[in-house]
Amino acid sequence: MQPLIVTEADFANLSLLGAPLRRRLQGARIVASDAMPPDVVTMNSQVVLVYETTCVRRRVTLVYPADASAALDRISVLEPLGMALLGARPGQ
Repeated sequence: MQPLIVTEADFANLSLLGAPLRRRLQGARIVASDAMPPDVVTMNSQVVLVYETTCVRRRVTLVYPADASAALDRISVLEPLGMALLGARPGQ
């Protein structure tokens, strides 16, 4: 499994959000924003989720907790799904 990749800015902001997220960030590879591979989910990335059993698609945005909204499909990085999305790539 490849280590988590996060931008410098995301790492600085996410490190302030609590112990579970700090644990997730341990050992992360930190890169400049312009060096981030374009297919890696970062903060404010839009992602299309495909539910395998139903093939239903859902577009969500990974956001900071203050910007989360279930009605707008804005998933907090502190939610289990948000933590799983951070650093993910297509197909994961």
